[in-house]
Amino acid sequence: MSIKSSIDDLIRTFYNRRSDSTLDKRIYHDATTVKDFYIGYPHVIRWDNTVDNYQNAERAKIWCRENCVGLYTTHIHRVYINKWTNEWEFNEIGSGDYCFWAFEKEEDAVMFALTW
Repeated sequence: MSIKSSIDDLIRTFYNRRSDSTLDKRIYHDATTVKDFYIGYPHVIRWDNTVDNYQNAERAKIWCRENCVGLYTTHIHRVYINKWTNEWEFNEIGSGDYCFWAFEKEEDAVMFALTW
């Protein structure tokens, strides 16, 4: 077993597989787009109507805690879709609030998308 895999296992155990974004080096807090924000998470899923889905979001967090193999994280961002680049960009003044779920492992993202 390599040192890197031992450290990753320790991180997963310590954070209960949920990433703490203040310590997570996979998140770039100065990003201007959602893709760049979740720089270390290759699989990002967006939810609409964050306020209406609050109870579902809490259930989804429990589901992730019990079923995800890799690291995951979730945040609510105020974003809009840039029509020229077709990417979600941050905009604190206006736009809509969306909940984003980011996953380290593809199988976690697929199972999450199929379940929720």
